[in-house]
Amino acid sequence: NTDLGRSSLNKMVLPEGITTFGDDAFNFAYLTELNFPTTLETIGESALRGTELSKLVFPQGFKTIGDFAMLWVYSNNLSIIIPSSVTSIGRDIVDSWSTIVFEGSTYGLLDYNTFGSSVDMITILLPEADYSKASTVRDKTTYSMPDPEFGVYESSPTIYYGWKNTEIPYENATVEDKLNTNNYNMLCN
Repeated sequence: NTDLGRSSLNKMVLPEGITTFGDDAFNFAYLTELNFPTTLETIGESALRGTELSKLVFPQGFKTIGDFAMLWVYSNNLSIIIPSSVTSIGRDIVDSWSTIVFEGSTYGLLDYNTFGSSVDMITILLPEADYSKASTVRDKTTYSMPDPEFGVYESSPTIYYGWKNTEIPYENATVEDKLNTNNYNMLCN
């Protein structure tokens, strides 16, 4: 585990065999591209915080995302695919302008701590969820905070659910197709 934070490293391919990269591994590195090995299982706390990544596709078999793992990523829109193998998601993993696909039933791991107060700038895609499950995700991820002027401040993510592309099955779709909101039903507020 090497701390590469604040380095000028901008592209990296992690070799097969790596199962974990630890806390602060790439914290505030100028990293714009990162390819994961199929053996990766865990990223630690603040591991990718403050990078300049735009897309992360975790491999099937990946299990754990640490607290603040991808917070303050400086791209316009961070796109992430979370595989169905994930069993643990930390708090405040990302902040604003993120689009995240939660494959399988990983959406069951989400709650109001997952994104914090910036949840209204996050788009969640749930390819295997129906309307009822998508509504539950919205309820569980809504962030509420007392506001002395307006009573209670609430923010919710934008949620899309149920893969609706009849021409391409989800399992055969490209990463771009999986991140395309046109391939889902929108959950209206």
